[in-house]
Amino acid sequence: FPVTIAGNAIGSPQLVTVDHWIDGDTVVSTTGTHIRLADIDAPEIDTPEGADAKIYIREHYPKGSILIMKIKETQKEGDIYGRTVAYLYPLMGESINKQLIKAGHAQYDY
Repeated sequence: FPVTIAGNAIGSPQLVTVDHWIDGDTVVSTTGTHIRLADIDAPEIDTPEGADAKIYIREHYPKGSILIMKIKETQKEGDIYGRTVAYLYPLMGESINKQLIKAGHAQYDY
């Protein structure tokens, strides 16, 4: 029986639709859920690198993109800002979290 936190079931992948990106590692879904990409850290939005990360992610996954969300098991309660911490995947391919690292727009942050 999945637990629901901030409107999201824990323990099973779910589809989410992008409303907008706040920065390179935080997205808001069309349901209003704030999702922080797990295990990565993108530069702060007020730096040139942070602005580049946001441009990259917005170009690849614009408003209306449908993604698969898997909530990070060790952070079921979310982060200190109330965001859902998760891995996001396109419908086919590797995680967006890994894509950002490979593109040089984020680093691992465990």
